[in-house]
Amino acid sequence: MKCESEEKIMSAVSPFEIYTQDLNVIEKEKNEYLKRFRPKEYATVKNFILNQKVTVLYRKAVEMIESGEVTYHTSSNMILIKDDGSKIIFEYDYSYDIKIGTMYVTKESVIFVIKPEFEKYYNNYVSKTKFIPKLNRSMWENVQYMFPKLSNNFRGEEGFVIESLLPNGSQIYPLREVLNYFSGYIKPEYVASILTKLYYFECYLEILKISHNALTVDNLFFAPGKFVEEGAKFNVSDLRIVGVYGGWFFSTNYGEKISGVPAEIYSILPKQIKNTGYSSYVLDLLAIKQVARNLLNFDSSKAFQIPEAMKKWITESSIKINAYEEFKTWEDVVIESFGKRRFAEMGISIN
Repeated sequence: MKCESEEKIMSAVSPFEIYTQDLNVIEKEKNEYLKRFRPKEYATVKNFILNQKVTVLYRKAVEMIESGEVTYHTSSNMILIKDDGSKIIFEYDYSYDIKIGTMYVTKESVIFVIKPEFEKYYNNYVSKTKFIPKLNRSMWENVQYMFPKLSNNFRGEEGFVIESLLPNGSQIYPLREVLNYFSGYIKPEYVASILTKLYYFECYLEILKISHNALTVDNLFFAPGKFVEEGAKFNVSDLRIVGVYGGWFFSTNYGEKISGVPAEIYSILPKQIKNTGYSSYVLDLLAIKQVARNLLNFDSSKAFQIPEAMKKWITESSIKINAYEEFKTWEDVVIESFGKRRFAEMGISIN
């Protein structure tokens, strides 16, 4: 059961920051909280407020689970059969339908099963991710865990199969599940951290001269990481990771014809790309802003909580002359919005 601190309860936006996504557990958690914060006569105003917040978030959690807006995840088994008759059996925590097949997320990997008629997209994913050149050592250290680590690909009875390993030692979540966990709204300082990672990634893609063409919430993964003192030893489990493990079916080299994009990306295609059909770094940079708007639930009443500089940045349709200039401008926006760079603690515990 969860037992979060007073500080965590006071700052919680989503009920699942302090409750488990399981109806069989959260009532016990609520009673434990109330027991902690209910002295004989609400001894302090703070205890009264904590008691009220615990109760309100409990009701919200029950409402979200019962409505199906959030579901309690249990693992399921999947069997894939290769053309030679051999079997691969795996246990997955999440599955998502994508236009060209299905994505399964296990604790160790992301597995795509692509319908036979979409072989060209399968081939594109494999060709773009099988070997990622390490062209800049310092930049590579920042982005290496953002790229898929292809471990298995084959044709099976269900279609074409791709398996990409997740970084060993880190708890990686689909970003869509993180968004659900925070009730469809992620705090601006957390979103800023995610965007900074995506700009690092996009700068590296510019070195490779590749446009991803499918940067959406549903194709991204997230590990919250933890604060590490400067100079202290750390390993991959300490790192905040934004993984771009989905969507590579649609990636192209710069200037290459785009063969398809997700509907969400099509909605933001610049007129020039729609008219010519050729890819450009511009599309990914516009997509990063679209990711931000989705994570912030930008059209909701909570938009007023977004710092003005950040709000202006993610609504601008103009793009700088390259990814590097875009990143430099973004870093200025972050400082104006949040002050000196710091690690924004982001505790997550998704079942």
